[in-house]
Amino acid sequence: MQKRDLLNVCRSLLVMFAVVSLIAIAPGAAAENGRVVYAIDVDITNLDPVNSIDPGSAAVNQQIYEPLVRMGSTGDIEPVLAESWSVASDKVTCPST
Repeated sequence: MQKRDLLNVCRSLLVMFAVVSLIAIAPGAAAENGRVVYAIDVDITNLDPVNSIDPGSAAVNQQIYEPLVRMGSTGDIEPVLAESWSVASDKVTCPST
């Protein structure tokens, strides 16, 4: 076996190991009678996305709610659900569509 072939086999094994590891440690989700069951190993204390500070509630809220906008990797505001927005003259209100 050539060195290049050995490297390709090693890369393939590493990728397969990474995928299997991610599947093994990811929270469980399974289809059951047309329902999706999502299991996490922490308690959920709050379903209010504004006041959720514990990891369990935040994880569930991310699955339920989608924001109007989000901060991108460069710090710019990017649309998610909002198609457009502006900052009102009071610098507090941001009408969106």
